[in-house]
Amino acid sequence: MISNISAAINFCSSKNSTETKNRPHLIKDNSKVTINAKPDNSLASFAAEKEILMLNDKEYYPQELVQKLKEIKNDSQNPEILNKLKDFNFEKRSIINFLLGQPLDGQQKLKILYALTQDPKTAPKLAKSLSNNACETQLNFFRLKRQICTNVGNSQLFNSWLNDEISGYKYAYDSYYNSLWHNASSLEELVKVSPNLAPWALENKANELNKEFTLGEIPKEFGNLEDFRELIKEIKQSNFYKTYREIKDSFVDPQIKNKIAKDNNINPNNRFAMSDVPNEILNNSAKEPIITKNGTILEPIIESFSAKLIFKIKTPNNKTFFLKMDPYRPDAGIKTDEAKKIAENQDLRPDMPYLNAMIDFYLKLNNVGNAADVQFYDHQTNTILYKATKGTEPKSAIDEIVLKNLYLLKQNNLLKNINRVGIQLNDVHSKNFIKETKTNSLILIDSGHASFSDPLRPPIAGKNITLGNLSGREYTIAC
Repeated sequence: MISNISAAINFCSSKNSTETKNRPHLIKDNSKVTINAKPDNSLASFAAEKEILMLNDKEYYPQELVQKLKEIKNDSQNPEILNKLKDFNFEKRSIINFLLGQPLDGQQKLKILYALTQDPKTAPKLAKSLSNNACETQLNFFRLKRQICTNVGNSQLFNSWLNDEISGYKYAYDSYYNSLWHNASSLEELVKVSPNLAPWALENKANELNKEFTLGEIPKEFGNLEDFRELIKEIKQSNFYKTYREIKDSFVDPQIKNKIAKDNNINPNNRFAMSDVPNEILNNSAKEPIITKNGTILEPIIESFSAKLIFKIKTPNNKTFFLKMDPYRPDAGIKTDEAKKIAENQDLRPDMPYLNAMIDFYLKLNNVGNAADVQFYDHQTNTILYKATKGTEPKSAIDEIVLKNLYLLKQNNLLKNINRVGIQLNDVHSKNFIKETKTNSLILIDSGHASFSDPLRPPIAGKNITLGNLSGREYTIAC
């Protein structure tokens, strides 16, 4: 029986070390795969093992394709290919546009791509060029893919290059992003390329930089970070917040829930109908806005199903902002393992401030028009601040049928631009947009439940997460 923590750690360390040493590894034995007890962790060995598995899996990998891929990879190592591209300026020119305009067949273009991603010097330059200009690159990237796939007869060869962790694009992107991560002097540099970053990864990076885990800048109307956090405290000390927590907590009690359902003639299992009852109670109790010590006025906005709190803010100098906050974040910071796990779960919840902030800052940093004007995010309080945009809810301009048929979206570049940087909105309906007064264009004001998928920015272990979707809606992709 292990009696203390340090002994347990030592025990686990020695156990893991022994298991790692004895872990079997694949090696080549003529035409079949065998097991070798001696580990070889080199990338070359891994690549060889992967190739052997492909050669043995004749059902999934047609052998002529495997052989063709082998030839392409071997030919791509010809130094003449890179010599012809040695003066190529990735900062000023697009390699995708360059290849599209070349009178070469698909295999020749694939050899050039492999030559670029196999070379440690050009690989990160290529990935940076493609991932930093995704909105511009996306369409031409798929044109090039279609051109190569049509020419070689199928998409497997191109996809093999795209997903190759040893010598293909995945290797190039990992090299680039890990270098960016190491050298970044701000969190915004990292979020601009990747919106699906794990909160604990960014928190570790902020600690490494000796900075607060925040994004953007606090508008002058809110003072400094300490003043901003004091505002969140005042909200939590308000009568509205206390009422909010009491009502939300009471609905967890089955007896209270059943009584309310009976009094209102509602099926207690009907989540949609039941959600309206606490909202009505909250709306009745929120007639009076919260007024802070410095005269800032906060008007609560009650939303069905939302686990976050939203406030319309009017500052003393008559500027309007919107605040989204996590009502369950501890005031004094996270001090226990249970509180840490709760905070992590809230961060990962699809329609909560952390993921909203990540997507909205990502869209803003990539200059995607018609996105919400996000200003500031604070991870300690899990709150986001937006500058208000004058507009109206597009009830007449958009309805559920139109949105689902994508008719109006094809006339509007908002979702096209969002899709081109890898974001798919799953919760598209009129309340998540406003129609801007000046331009009459749609502005996205709620990015909750969105997904992120971009072949030019594949996930990196330890840094990226999969964005969740609790809306139950399918992807909405404007072509």
